[in-house]
Amino acid sequence: MVVKEDVGFLIQTGNYIENTSVTNLKERIDRINLLDEVELKMYYRDVLANGSFSDKGTAGLGMIDIARKSGNKLAYSFIPFDEELSFFSLSVKIN
Repeated sequence: MVVKEDVGFLIQTGNYIENTSVTNLKERIDRINLLDEVELKMYYRDVLANGSFSDKGTAGLGMIDIARKSGNKLAYSFIPFDEELSFFSLSVKIN
């Protein structure tokens, strides 16, 4: 969903994820949110150079890239759905 605000836009997305992935994803986003612009650039390069690729062929660069390009922190939540799944929502402001 894209929401027009007074200054910029708010992009909101969500998806179901396995409960076993919640802790890892939360830790990755929290780490990204702690970094400033220069640190994010260095972290991106480090993950690109040293990251192990997933079955999808990515090294987990998406969240880092979103934070870098938006210049803002990533807001997120996890809502338990059942014993196996949670709903993950992500919001980012684009100035």
